[in-house]
Amino acid sequence: MPKKEKTNTPLFIASSMGLHIISGTIVGGVAGYLLDFWLGTKPIFFLILLLLGIIAGFMNMFTDAKRLMQYHDDEDN
Repeated sequence: MPKKEKTNTPLFIASSMGLHIISGTIVGGVAGYLLDFWLGTKPIFFLILLLLGIIAGFMNMFTDAKRLMQYHDDEDN
């Protein structure tokens, strides 16, 4: 019987859900701020990339939620 991966445990999946939202927001915000600083365009790239980072974080969270539900469905069967 193959050994289960540690990245597929419910605790790992649930803890990474919050990290995905935070990391996506931070990366988008910092990238937008640096791009605005470099190009001299004050809040436009910051706002756009911050919004894209938030969207990416939520998409990753929903992907993790599906993995968590799949894990529990597999455990029930």
